[in-house]
Amino acid sequence: MRSVINRGASAVALAVALVSLVPAPPASAQEATPPVSPAVTSATTYGYDVSWPQCNTTLPADRPFAIIGLNKGIATVANPCFENEFAWAKASTGATEQPAAAVYVNTGNPALKAAWWPTANVTRNDSLPVDTSHGTCAHTASSACAYVYGYSIAHDDVTMPTTALPSGLHWWLDVETSNTWQSDTHANASVLAGMKAYFTSIGDTVGIYSTSYQWKTIVGATSSSSSLAGIPTWLAGASSNTAAAAACANSPLTPGDRVSMVQFVVNNLDRNYSCHQFADAPAPVMSVSGSFGVGKKLTAVTGTWTVNPTSFSYQWLRSGLAISNATKSTYTATSTDGGKQLSVKVTATRRGYTTLAQKSAQVLILKTLTATPVPKITGTAKVGVTLTASAGTWSPSPVTLSYQWNRDGVAISTNATGKTYVPVAGDVGKAITVTVTGSRSGYMSVHHSSPSVTPKA
Repeated sequence: MRSVINRGASAVALAVALVSLVPAPPASAQEATPPVSPAVTSATTYGYDVSWPQCNTTLPADRPFAIIGLNKGIATVANPCFENEFAWAKASTGATEQPAAAVYVNTGNPALKAAWWPTANVTRNDSLPVDTSHGTCAHTASSACAYVYGYSIAHDDVTMPTTALPSGLHWWLDVETSNTWQSDTHANASVLAGMKAYFTSIGDTVGIYSTSYQWKTIVGATSSSSSLAGIPTWLAGASSNTAAAAACANSPLTPGDRVSMVQFVVNNLDRNYSCHQFADAPAPVMSVSGSFGVGKKLTAVTGTWTVNPTSFSYQWLRSGLAISNATKSTYTATSTDGGKQLSVKVTATRRGYTTLAQKSAQVLILKTLTATPVPKITGTAKVGVTLTASAGTWSPSPVTLSYQWNRDGVAISTNATGKTYVPVAGDVGKAITVTVTGSRSGYMSVHHSSPSVTPKA
């Protein structure tokens, strides 16, 4: 949750701010104390979020970005200093991947206790129609009415300032247990889905501000098919700037995106660490000497990065599923891998950067042919007398066999690629061998050489 040290002066407001980034219940209002952070050495590294408690105060001059609270504690009441504070935010340097100026808004699901609760699929102001595919609202505490309520509140947020907001604005939905919610997590999620739907309908973007504990308490588990999936996370509750940087690697609140920003507190003022992304993220490739086959050692090659990760972790995959205990940069293919598709997932980590996982392309691991016994040469080793290669038994059949006769280990270039070979005068006293190669689709080619014979004149 947002550190409401800067949102209100009451003891309760101070307390609810301090929920940890780990999924544990928040401390009570009486137990909570404001976190103390080390001094920030570079003012240009971190942005701010401010709202009505900072009215008529001197705001920091050096800032890369700022997020301004639109409301005064509840969704239906305006921050009286929003316009001045937003003008201050727009003058930020924009030196991070965060927009120079963004807005956060209060959220909640008061249901029938609200001063206004929808009776149909239209907004409170302007009577804008709301998509009925989410259900028909009939003034109940249903998810359908919750969706209409969220859509309407977002519409009111856009029209609340006395001056028009710029297009393409980024909105953060402030999701805290200190606001009013119902026990129906699906209906609570519908409020947020409705808000997101309205903001995106006008070309703006949306993110979620909360902690893991509060998000799960209010919304429950978010599936990948939810309309809330795939939007960025702004985490609250880091105890220091270094903790905020480390939290960039935490799991996002919803699947499909990442932790974009982490909040901490310095001198009772909210600061925000903008999490970096790896600008250059090459997909890993697998290297191996020769063919990709059983018994071959595969190596994950991570490529060249503009900013080098501090560390890589590895997980080898067989047909898309993790291979047990295959978590090193190298992996030797086993007989189980024969005929299967192998790939490797490489996860890059660096403090202050969001963890990034990249998968390589899949490669087919070739099976292995067997031959028993090894090839041998039959016939009299004499110039002009035919020698015959006995290839042995190869499996599994059918196997295509090819032959290469050799003189002292060097391939003979003339008339020496058949099953038989007739020695010539140049072979006298030399070691003659034959190499038999077995080939089959989906298998590694296997080469076996015979013991040598020495032709006489």
